[in-house]
Amino acid sequence: FDMTVNQPVGKDLGGLREDTFAFYYIGQFLERKSPLETLIAYFTEFKPEENVCLVMKTYKQITNPGGAEDKQFIKDQILSVKELLHLGTYPPVQLITDPLDQQDILSIHKRGNCLVLPSKAEGWSYVHMEAMLLGKPAIGTRYGSNLEFMNDSNSLLVDQTITPVFGMPWGHYRGDMLWSQPSIMSIRQKMRWAFTNREEASRLGQKAQEDIKSNYSWQRVGQILKERLVQISG
Repeated sequence: FDMTVNQPVGKDLGGLREDTFAFYYIGQFLERKSPLETLIAYFTEFKPEENVCLVMKTYKQITNPGGAEDKQFIKDQILSVKELLHLGTYPPVQLITDPLDQQDILSIHKRGNCLVLPSKAEGWSYVHMEAMLLGKPAIGTRYGSNLEFMNDSNSLLVDQTITPVFGMPWGHYRGDMLWSQPSIMSIRQKMRWAFTNREEASRLGQKAQEDIKSNYSWQRVGQILKERLVQISG
């Protein structure tokens, strides 16, 4: 099923069973965030009977996010992926397109079992950091500024290759720039590992939480800024 949740999600994510393993994606539905790669990896790795779900909190347009056109576009994209894969049956996707407040976003983090966001490039990735701070195993790409705080000891990093920027024909994105192309097979492997090795994945999330708390507390960041300002002032 593809279910659109049009009310605050709360702790149960609109009725998701407590024993269902929930991968979750939080991000705009655009090429840089790799939603199609995420869907392809999920659909080809898991079967409907495995008691798994992919929760996608997403939107297309920055203006009027969650509008009727937004919802229909994303639903059509999911259906197109299914048609291209031609598998017959698919594990469920819970689609959330309406704007949510911070408390509801936190409820997705808290209920979700593993973040999956294999972006092609990130300026920092607040979503990864937030998931890790809450002790969740996080799947991200082995490329970009998220590597400032994600590593093999605290995260599930996806293999990638460098490719030209594409699918972003607006603003400051151009085809002579480069970003990463996450490996769909690597995404599949990381998702399967988190699903199968839940105790180890939980320990990975605990390590992530410890690293974020120790390295990015207000006190630690303030100390870094102070040291840099002193250095600049000579």
